[in-house]
Amino acid sequence: MDIQAPELFDSMGEAKIAAVYVNDGQAVTANQALFDVELEKAVLEVIAPSAGIVYDFKAKVGDVIHSEQVIMLLREKLPGEQTADKKLPLEEEVAFLKAENARLKQQLKEQQHLIATD
Repeated sequence: MDIQAPELFDSMGEAKIAAVYVNDGQAVTANQALFDVELEKAVLEVIAPSAGIVYDFKAKVGDVIHSEQVIMLLREKLPGEQTADKKLPLEEEVAFLKAENARLKQQLKEQQHLIATD
């Protein structure tokens, strides 16, 4: 089963994966949070429509995504199947936040320069 980004409209601006709450190969329950999509003015939480095993991630934290883009897949758990740990390593999210912080600092610096030259 495809797990997609929400339907997005042009007026919503750019959309990015803000957080991922599950690992590839992890068992999830119905209505469990899978990932967040960050928009200009909101963050949307995407939940599992049913229980299963998450696999085949197609995006990571910080990736710009499109309306109804497939982000990951969900399949039924096989009897006796071992699943991945529930905790995510934070390295990917920390790296994204550092890069985002640097980008915002640069943007602020550019805006301050424009204001000073006007």
